[in-house]
Amino acid sequence: MVALTVGLLTPQVQANGEHVLNEMASTRSGVAYSVHVLEDYAFVTGNDGVSVFDVSDASEPRRVFLLELADGAFDLCFDGWMAYIATDEEGLVVADFGDPEQPEILGTLNLGGATFDVSVEGHLAYLADNSNGLRIVDMSDPSTPVEVGSHSLSDLRAVEVRDGVAYLAVPNRGLMVLDVTEPSSPREARVVPGTYATINLHLSGEYLYISCHSHGTKILDMSDPLDPEIVGEYTVSDGESYSAYDYGELLLVADLQKGARLLDISDPSDPQELASFGTQPHDVFHDGEYTYLACERGLVILQYGPPDSGSSTDTSNYTILLAVAAVAGGVFIVFYTRSR
Repeated sequence: MVALTVGLLTPQVQANGEHVLNEMASTRSGVAYSVHVLEDYAFVTGNDGVSVFDVSDASEPRRVFLLELADGAFDLCFDGWMAYIATDEEGLVVADFGDPEQPEILGTLNLGGATFDVSVEGHLAYLADNSNGLRIVDMSDPSTPVEVGSHSLSDLRAVEVRDGVAYLAVPNRGLMVLDVTEPSSPREARVVPGTYATINLHLSGEYLYISCHSHGTKILDMSDPLDPEIVGEYTVSDGESYSAYDYGELLLVADLQKGARLLDISDPSDPQELASFGTQPHDVFHDGEYTYLACERGLVILQYGPPDSGSSTDTSNYTILLAVAAVAGGVFIVFYTRSR
């Protein structure tokens, strides 16, 4: 008697431990650049603008609105349900997503360059204008944004602001720190050594996580806000670190070439990879239960846990297990192929 079983099982993952990143769903809605989740909605930027997905059922995301923008949007940040959107041709766009399925554009400000990123603190918005540098905008009246300060730079990719200090991702220089307590006259404090090729930033708690493209992801201690210090780093051979997002003692890294990586950063000086998922992500977000990737194939939703029984539909990241059981002459033989 011979029994033959061929099956598609768990996604390609895990470097350490018994858990993996299981794919829950993929929207396949075109290239996505960034993702942010509020309650039951995911806001995804792409070449056509901002897509709003109902993700109340993570296994079946449903697009409920598309905020169309000329030549698309790169990034966005939220203050409550107010979104500040960094666009290619329209500059800064401010939209009220109080009703996510019927948002309203409140105001725009086009300063003549491509806005790659935006950060908001208080009534001020800080724009990363790729070719013109940092632009500081008074948003007291969202319908009429007014520029109040600037700092000239070339190739500015991202900005984070906290307590009057701005952190800038400038690939050809690295991580730049500016004192912006006087918005009309920002002052350069320093460029942090060892941060060349920085293209993205994630500021959270006591640490700043910077994505340095082919130079990996670096973790900086923010005890001195004007003098961040590198305390740990994670690099994948031939990788391109595009974004990072932390939760608890875990860090998610979006590597455009090597996929999503989940790291244990309980010791920030020695990050350890727990799991990975092969796709092409630009950005990553975690809402406490699910991981959301903005990818070359749209929005991808993952969950970290034991190997899944097969909720995913993307077989490109699956391994094939072949088992043959036979009884012959009292001998039980099993042939089993390991995951590739």
